[in-house]
Amino acid sequence: MRASRPIAGIAGALLLAAPFAVPARADQPDAPALEQRLHDWLAGVFGPHVTLGERPVQVTAQDDHFALAIPVAGALGDTGVTLDGPPFTATLHQLDDGRWALDDGHMPSPLRIITTLPKGTGTWTLTLEDQKQRAVIDPTLAASSTWDGSVGHSLTVWQGPGGERHSEATQVRTHIAWQPAGDGRINLTESATSELVASNAQMDKLGVTSFSAGHTEFTAHIDRLAPDRLPELLQAVIDLAPAAAAAAKQTSTAGHAPKQKMTPAELADAARIVDVVGDLMAGFRERTRFENVHAHGRFYDVSMHAMELGSSMAAPDGRLRMKLHLAIDGFDSGALPEGKLRDYVPHHFVLTQSIGGVSAAGTLALLRHAVASDGDAPGLEAEGQALLRGGPLAVRIDELAADVGPAALAVSGEVSVAGSDSVTGRARIRITGLDALVADAQQDAMLKQGMPFLIFLKGIGQADGDAIVWNLLYDGKKLLVNGTDLSQMMPQK
Repeated sequence: MRASRPIAGIAGALLLAAPFAVPARADQPDAPALEQRLHDWLAGVFGPHVTLGERPVQVTAQDDHFALAIPVAGALGDTGVTLDGPPFTATLHQLDDGRWALDDGHMPSPLRIITTLPKGTGTWTLTLEDQKQRAVIDPTLAASSTWDGSVGHSLTVWQGPGGERHSEATQVRTHIAWQPAGDGRINLTESATSELVASNAQMDKLGVTSFSAGHTEFTAHIDRLAPDRLPELLQAVIDLAPAAAAAAKQTSTAGHAPKQKMTPAELADAARIVDVVGDLMAGFRERTRFENVHAHGRFYDVSMHAMELGSSMAAPDGRLRMKLHLAIDGFDSGALPEGKLRDYVPHHFVLTQSIGGVSAAGTLALLRHAVASDGDAPGLEAEGQALLRGGPLAVRIDELAADVGPAALAVSGEVSVAGSDSVTGRARIRITGLDALVADAQQDAMLKQGMPFLIFLKGIGQADGDAIVWNLLYDGKKLLVNGTDLSQMMPQK
């Protein structure tokens, strides 16, 4: 696939705005020389897959600095996507230490992205007000670099098949920093805040939905990112884009028609993406916190004082480690009637879950084999079983805590999978306030229906101070709860 010049413009803007994409160091070049170096750098990023045109980056000398412009308008090759908007603009000058200062940067605004979809045309429009972008970049990655941006107000509007969505944010502040990590890699950190995030949608199937948060915080860290692998990833994605668009069209129009097979070249591109992603970084962690949250839809109406989401992935010992985190404080639902039922919906909830234990290299090899063969290679199941045996795969609940009316629940546990026929597990469940929960259930007609279950739980529990505890063990055949065999209550194979 060969894309037209505009794809180089928008991708170039995005790459220059990202902390890993900078041209080679130049010692006080003139404007034509700097423009040529940026042109050559972009040519190396996109390779033979994109026709850049004569001036995908435009540099003009102005007094003691350069003016930079990166056009973005035009069709993105064969992807069915067209962009319309002003260029990315900024000023550049080289510092005494060899780094480059980018000032007065402006992202394209308003920017319209028009997408041809199987069921019609969709238009996404981004408008940024009162924006400021500045950066200090070391092209050699030998010293630290930073990117700082602010937007007074951003508005995105999506219009297309199925409905319309408006999203906005105010007082957005972003800081990105990257430090050399050796061997040409970098450690990247990003933080961002917003004083308002709001979204309203009118969807054909869901009706009116809305979401808002009065304050939002986001942090992320990437360990040992490999900038030199990004051009290869981008080129593989560009090559695979037409196949992905065709598959999406087939899915939406063909019903139960047989799946269209990918060509050998497309499968090679997909496998190449797996290879690059597997070597792209050593790990990451990220966290998002929303405060003063409200969400409304046809079947729900909820509010929260705060909601926090987090995830991480790494393989410090060569074994995959992933973690997911969810915490909710002050949950309430206007869709529930006043009374005991609403009181018993957890107002505070925490779940931290981790998954891992299997070989990171083995997981990548299995994924690559599956992708390269379009899922049809013989031996995939055997490879998966071998991966589990070499683990095992461990799924852990590091923390689960919730309030249930007058009671408080705490759970931890782990399930180990060493094969489809080798599953073991353990868990510890602890509840305080169970007696008060039983007493409340006796006074409420709806809650009273759960009395037999509550009494049963209390009967097999063990006292631990003011709490009741259940210790669960599963060895693949028997389920023991505080030493009592409850295997007969489990679903039979």
